[in-house]
Amino acid sequence: MTIGYRIVKEAAPALISILGKQKFEMGGEYRISDFTIMVNCEEGILYHSCLTGELIVVTDRVCAYQYLVEHWFIVSSDIDEKSKLPNIKKLLRCLSKKQKKGYKTFEVITTTSCNARCYYCYESGFRHMSLNHETAEKVIDFIHLNRCSNRIKLKWYGGEPLMNVKAIDEICEGLLAKEITFKSTMISNGILFSDEVITKAKRLWNLQNVRITLDGTENVYNATKNYKNYVGNPYQKVLNNIDNLLSNGISVTIRLNIEDKNILDVKVLIRLLSDKYRGNNLLDFMLRPLNNTSTNNQIESIGRSRDNILKEITLMKDKLFEEGFLVNCGKLTGLTLCSCIADSGKYIAIKPNGELAYCSSDFDSKTFGSVYSKSPVIPFPELSKQPHEKQAICNDCPLFPICSPSKLCPACLKPICNDMQKTYNIEDVKLTMKKEYRISKTKF
Repeated sequence: MTIGYRIVKEAAPALISILGKQKFEMGGEYRISDFTIMVNCEEGILYHSCLTGELIVVTDRVCAYQYLVEHWFIVSSDIDEKSKLPNIKKLLRCLSKKQKKGYKTFEVITTTSCNARCYYCYESGFRHMSLNHETAEKVIDFIHLNRCSNRIKLKWYGGEPLMNVKAIDEICEGLLAKEITFKSTMISNGILFSDEVITKAKRLWNLQNVRITLDGTENVYNATKNYKNYVGNPYQKVLNNIDNLLSNGISVTIRLNIEDKNILDVKVLIRLLSDKYRGNNLLDFMLRPLNNTSTNNQIESIGRSRDNILKEITLMKDKLFEEGFLVNCGKLTGLTLCSCIADSGKYIAIKPNGELAYCSSDFDSKTFGSVYSKSPVIPFPELSKQPHEKQAICNDCPLFPICSPSKLCPACLKPICNDMQKTYNIEDVKLTMKKEYRISKTKF
């Protein structure tokens, strides 16, 4: 019997428990949900619900029609979907209070020092400090006492985190001694990944992924990074280190920061990298507009220039995806209470001096506790409880349930969207849909 669809990604269980199935009536009048995004694919059409988080591929719409209705991809023509969201969020909050307290992800800032001098660095002017032995021991104890499970995720950040390898070693050794299972990721410029460090990263740190920024081809990269006291060719060194990471089974995300003056150079770089790494499933790309700090003033001041950059990035991402790479592919979600990871209640950032912060991007000005304190787990900020009011531009946006910038977040002081930004955000979701579909075909 043909059912006409295949589930690629299940809906969020909490949302399904709240929503249940929409009643299907033969002859009823229905329409595509305001929160459904559709993309053509080899087998038919991908349907993703930004309400439930579910993704399916529909091969026969007639056969799949009842399922589409029952699972909220298609809704009764007279339903006001947006008016139901506040009550759904209230019920989600009730369910979230039953979750086990504690953190799942610990972002450890090993040092604020860096061996590069990028002109665009937002950390310029931050206090210089490095995590020492005493603080490392306190970090181990804090993680041990405040984790929500025995399997956690560590994120190493800086400055340049590899300028304090000793702290990473001590924390990992301490957690293993307490029989805490962990995986880790890192944001790094990549130049300090010697053979010895890579071996240690694989065996001791259980490093799964490194995000490395390449600012352009050789001359542009070397001038932008402007490494301190480095003898040799930094660009070639970083490429060699990327090769070594990949050959050791550690995935690499290459981040490309794009602005008006480097668009052509980045296109050349993409051609070089795609030829070099085509077919390597451990490498993906992240393309972002430079200075995308999400404040409305900056977006308005850039204006047409920014819109042009977003259009160019969209074209680059599509080209990379066609060539087999994953790019800017996050996770598909449904309605969530969290405005960002800092608001999830499962994430905490730890500064080099042991102070705690909700976000590594804003840690220099705010403190919410310390690993030296004996107080219980600090409460998460609940940024979602003070969201920005939706604007007219939001009314026809399928991302309505999952977009909730907060008034309390310093990166979202004002609503930040315009038509080009909205299109860009939707295209990112479509790429993620195609990513999930591509992965599902290898398992199906």
